[in-house]
Amino acid sequence: MIDLDREALPDFEEGLPDLFPDLEDVDAVEKWRGMHAYVRCPPNFGPRAGWVQTAPSNLGNRRDYEVRGFKYLFEYGEFLMCQGDGEPKAKDVNGAPWHSFKEPYKLILQKGGAKEFPISQIISMHWHVRQPFRGVRFPQMEGPGAPTIYDFECPECQGREHPFIASSTSRRQAAGWLRQHLTSGINKQHDYSVADLRELGAEIKIDFTTNRIGMVKEHISGPAPATVEEDSELGFREAEAVLAEAPTYNAHFRCTECGWAPLLSDAVPAASLSRHKKKEHAAA
Repeated sequence: MIDLDREALPDFEEGLPDLFPDLEDVDAVEKWRGMHAYVRCPPNFGPRAGWVQTAPSNLGNRRDYEVRGFKYLFEYGEFLMCQGDGEPKAKDVNGAPWHSFKEPYKLILQKGGAKEFPISQIISMHWHVRQPFRGVRFPQMEGPGAPTIYDFECPECQGREHPFIASSTSRRQAAGWLRQHLTSGINKQHDYSVADLRELGAEIKIDFTTNRIGMVKEHISGPAPATVEEDSELGFREAEAVLAEAPTYNAHFRCTECGWAPLLSDAVPAASLSRHKKKEHAAA
């Protein structure tokens, strides 16, 4: 046996992982993995120009997003992006578990960021009809400068947990979106013919077959709307342009049972599809 001078040997334990690491070390490792932040979409981002969404916040991805014109809103913090159906690993402002994939806007709303959302995004997500969280108020939707919003609910979706509601600050545009929805063919109830549209239009006083829109039973929020005479001055070309901007559906999350699909504007289409299946097909 050779007698070694162990004090003269290098420290072989240096750099080895701990068998029982401290919890703080574990949190530190998780912190940089999958971190996201809120960004504002650039002006050239089509219908979503100026919208608030999430994006990876590591340096490499950040440079790519900023070159493309996105503006990071780091004043509302960074957070760990959870997996689709995984456990909630992120923390909200109170330190409570938070599923950042299913509720992506919770943190910014907790930190008073409701003012950051443009009116077009609020309307598209129907937050003016159903708040994303209890007690959330959007200052841009209140007061003298608040927009007038027209909401037309689909008669074929009534009774469902999330019925289709065509919403817009333009009365003509909202009616056009309802027409597109009713003729989308996502199921038998939404495969309207011209005759079907004409019959429905006679009931609710909307002429779906021309660019003229008459009186309709609708929900209107905000200041007093323009008169029918003012609305009827819009030309046929403008009506065609409005209908061309109608929302499209996310076919990647289409229900295999009935053909239902969430709108592309839906921030969490997987969660919406899951809720739809539980609501409409749980008994099947």
